[in-house]
Amino acid sequence: MGNVYYYFVWNKTSFFFLARRYPSIKLSVWSRTVPSYTYLGIPFLDCIVWLCVHPTIVLKAMARLSASASFDFPQLYNFPPMFTIQPVEQTRLKQMESWRDILIKWVKHTKKASIDVNKCEIFENTAINRKLSEKDRVEVLDYLVGKGNGDWVDDTKSRCLVFWNSLGEWAKLVYDWASTYGQVGNVFTLYDLVEGEETEGAEFHGLDKHVFYRVIAALQERGLCQVYASSNMEETGVKFLPS
Repeated sequence: MGNVYYYFVWNKTSFFFLARRYPSIKLSVWSRTVPSYTYLGIPFLDCIVWLCVHPTIVLKAMARLSASASFDFPQLYNFPPMFTIQPVEQTRLKQMESWRDILIKWVKHTKKASIDVNKCEIFENTAINRKLSEKDRVEVLDYLVGKGNGDWVDDTKSRCLVFWNSLGEWAKLVYDWASTYGQVGNVFTLYDLVEGEETEGAEFHGLDKHVFYRVIAALQERGLCQVYASSNMEETGVKFLPS
């Protein structure tokens, strides 16, 4: 059955983050008080959350949560007009470039490449009580897509993948890693390449799996790898081919 690891999470934000990010985690809760509400059928207060899971997953999840909270926004982010698309074209282009710069740096810092248009916290600045409307969020993300720093997940434009490197740049980084470390000809799962020990230290380690799937698809188009599809994206096979 393997080892069981115990982790204590004292914060509701941490609990909800882990529950959303890793829905397969087995969670149980202990509290000395009567629960006031439940989440996923689990009673929960500001109490100890007992997680039974491999430690690497918890540590990475908590690191990402911490990174999101510690991002240093530029002063421009606290300028109210940033949250209303400007009507003058020259001003609007500068505004779009500012949003592009903020989003790319934020995604790189937090590793949150998948942006939910309606829920992503970066579009709402509670400190100044300002937020971009849904229409304006789509316009900002459309600008990133046009610059090669994003890709809509589907035609509804409800979710967008944001890249701090272009897909071509990511593809080069991944293939250079395979060539440098003698991995051409070897087969990996997508999970191995994104989360495995072999790639720790590589810039693409920890990259959003949906972004990485697009990267290996780009490599396959160039004849540099063979992709073996799976119903589970993380189990997708990747074989690097000689250039």
